[in-house]
Amino acid sequence: MSEAKTLASPDAAQEIAALIETLHQTERRLHELTAGEVDAVSDQEGRTILLHKAQEQLRHVEESKQAGILNALPASIALLDKRGVIVSVNDAWRRFAWANALQGQGVGIGINYLQVCDRARGEGAAEARHAAAGIRSVLSGHAKSFKLDYSCHSPNEQRWFQMTVTPLTDGASSGAIVMHIDSSERKRAESAQLSLAGAMDATEDAIYLVDRASMKFIYANAAACRMREQTREEIFALGPAGVLAGPIGDLERIYDRIINSGEPDAPVEIRRLRADGSALWIELRRQAQRNGDGWLMVTVVRDITEQKRVALALLQSENLKRAILASSLDSIVATDHE
Repeated sequence: MSEAKTLASPDAAQEIAALIETLHQTERRLHELTAGEVDAVSDQEGRTILLHKAQEQLRHVEESKQAGILNALPASIALLDKRGVIVSVNDAWRRFAWANALQGQGVGIGINYLQVCDRARGEGAAEARHAAAGIRSVLSGHAKSFKLDYSCHSPNEQRWFQMTVTPLTDGASSGAIVMHIDSSERKRAESAQLSLAGAMDATEDAIYLVDRASMKFIYANAAACRMREQTREEIFALGPAGVLAGPIGDLERIYDRIINSGEPDAPVEIRRLRADGSALWIELRRQAQRNGDGWLMVTVVRDITEQKRVALALLQSENLKRAILASSLDSIVATDHE
């Protein structure tokens, strides 16, 4: 309902207009009497009345405080009203616009950001329209937040960003905060991890990565799953103590010794039984790698069952030869081809 419809009659409207003018005159008179040095006055009942000049000063202080907070953030931030019009941006938003020659494409104050997204053409147009739909869902109150990962490559480097949209208030929508965060480092790290995981999965040796601080698995490759005849989830549930032989305290002491020595641990051979009861011989090699402020323990497990079988067969063959030679009554001489 508009304000005009709330008025009882034309006379009431005139009375309200006269009252407003009286209030303005009273405030101007108070300003003259106090020479502009007083921010507030009190009425006969002790109620404090903030003068217009003080209200403006407080508003400017609040705006300056808000701008300072926004400019201190590394993310590119814009505040939109409920129509999608940009009402405020921080310095990071302006720098990104200038660096990417976007200033003339609707990134400034007073521009309808939704229309900019709707009108996008060429590469990235689909993502822009998806962004517009997400912003509208937040402005309408149908969604509490919206996120979108997208690429924005430059001629010199590949870059990725994440856009997040949240409402300005928890109640009825009065606008939204649009934030663009540079996620390039995270994307590159994820890509490197995927490449490393692919390389580890390609090897026939089982590889386990353990975080020393938490003593939990970070990764187990495909060969580890085949060797143990278990899924990664089952291996992670067992933990290093249940997979890498030995109580957790013993593993911690082994890991600390490797870290302090700065050298890989000596290979360890272990005999185990498979699910079908057959023997499995494995060789463990352990070493430590720096992982930020902590340590990553790398355990490589090689199946040496076939090597053990061949070695045992050779040993049995040699023993058999010696037994035959020792028990023979004839003279036996072994010669080469010459």
